[in-house]
Amino acid sequence: MTHPVPCGKNKVERDGRRKSVLSVLSCSKLLEGVSNDVYLSSLVSTTHFFLQQPLHPTFPALNSLNACMNICYSEPTAPPLPTPVKVSVICVAPTMGGWYRAMVVSVDEENDTCDVKFVDYGGYQTVENSALRQIRSDFMLLPFQATECYLANVSPVGGVEAEWSKESLIAVEELTHGQMLQAQLCGYSDDGVPVVYLYSIQGTQKNTPIGPRAPAWTKYPTIRQP
Repeated sequence: MTHPVPCGKNKVERDGRRKSVLSVLSCSKLLEGVSNDVYLSSLVSTTHFFLQQPLHPTFPALNSLNACMNICYSEPTAPPLPTPVKVSVICVAPTMGGWYRAMVVSVDEENDTCDVKFVDYGGYQTVENSALRQIRSDFMLLPFQATECYLANVSPVGGVEAEWSKESLIAVEELTHGQMLQAQLCGYSDDGVPVVYLYSIQGTQKNTPIGPRAPAWTKYPTIRQP
């Protein structure tokens, strides 16, 4: 795959038209029927997270892409995202001192802000519309590196309408932080998000499941098969 190259002041595309993300490229998908080596890059909630595949052949290009984008979008002449901002548009958003590929997931016209999802690392953030930038076409060559997932067969004590405890979130953080994990795809949720079994493969205990375990977890059997 060709790596993106840094752009000069006048090389950022100024065409405001953006294709739907589905017509351009997809993320690095989890394979069915096998254990996928993954890294949990963003934890949204106890059972909602984003996974990266560090052994995927396209993953090594991500650092080069990030470096090129930071050079490009540090220029004050980088064109802003055209308004009105539209849902599902792929753009570039600032966070944590850098610039990253993001998808607009909702727009708040009253406050002139939007919620974006970071497609290479995961996570959501509310940003001002004026902070978003147009994405250059060659920055779209690399498949999105983060896969949004739900954890299979678990629900909080008290049923699916109950809320997860803070302790359950801490438990997931402790079990997954900085570790290579294995994910097995078992189906999809009603909104099309992959549902996975997640296993720890570090330390003396191999293939230790991440949940369910009492008293923080209970079984939740409703999984739609692909």
